[in-house]
Amino acid sequence: MPDINSEDMKLLVTISNDIEADVTESLLRSYGIPVHRKYRGIGGLLKIYMGISVYGVDFYVSSSHFEKAREILEAHRDKAEENNCDDNEVVDEKE
Repeated sequence: MPDINSEDMKLLVTISNDIEADVTESLLRSYGIPVHRKYRGIGGLLKIYMGISVYGVDFYVSSSHFEKAREILEAHRDKAEENNCDDNEVVDEKE
């Protein structure tokens, strides 16, 4: 994988918590897209010391994978939004 500081790497997304970061990384890797995580601020130290980071995680991908990765994340987000019900909506389980 190229160095995170190389011009070939592009910031894809910043994710606020480790659980969502794990899911996102698994999703992208399942499509064969390698990712590089970079914790913000002292987040890397907190991840080592406490097992979690609350400072957010930047995800970088190579420029050759950038568009495909962005499409995958957008499709995944759209599908997740479709499957969520409005808080006031009642779902009939018999349907």
